[in-house]
Amino acid sequence: MIDDRLRDELGPRYDRHNAQSVGTDKLIVTLMLRAMTPADAIRCAGMAAGTLVELLTDAGADIELSGAALVVRAHEASA
Repeated sequence: MIDDRLRDELGPRYDRHNAQSVGTDKLIVTLMLRAMTPADAIRCAGMAAGTLVELLTDAGADIELSGAALVVRAHEASA
């Protein structure tokens, strides 16, 4: 469900995600996105994060974002 929604919203800029619990009330989600520029990378990351929060909220998850962080790292595309 998450993959489908992110693909719908981000198109070819979305590659995949990974989620893992890091405590009883903490979750780390890693999104692999593709972007041509640093600005587009940040824009895509923000859109993906917003979509993820919407999905979790719609599913009835109790979300508290005061400790949320958005980290964007650049990786060169392999030839």
